[in-house]
Amino acid sequence: MPRARPASIAGPERVYCGHSHDLSRGGAAIWVPEAPSLSARVKVTVELDDGPIELDAVVRRIRDADDGFEVGVEFTEPSPGDAFRLAEHLGHPERPSGRRIVPRRPRGPRGPS
Repeated sequence: MPRARPASIAGPERVYCGHSHDLSRGGAAIWVPEAPSLSARVKVTVELDDGPIELDAVVRRIRDADDGFEVGVEFTEPSPGDAFRLAEHLGHPERPSGRRIVPRRPRGPRGPS
């Protein structure tokens, strides 16, 4: 299991500092002492091995956890560079978005018959 990493959730009114303990290409679970509102649009920053990554997200779940809250966030449209960095960190650099990197060849006739 990946180790917990320093993380923060920047909401419209304040920044909530804590740590991530479940990070994936689609989102994260972040422990914080206080939580933003459910459905809030936020910026999530997670410290990766090669430096921090900042991703836009939406708060999808809030649960009581160990003197604080576990906040589940869903990342919304990360840039290709951020998606690649996150996938590389998670050990999936070849397909960060689940899509093929190499375009498919066109199908159909190969020229005049």
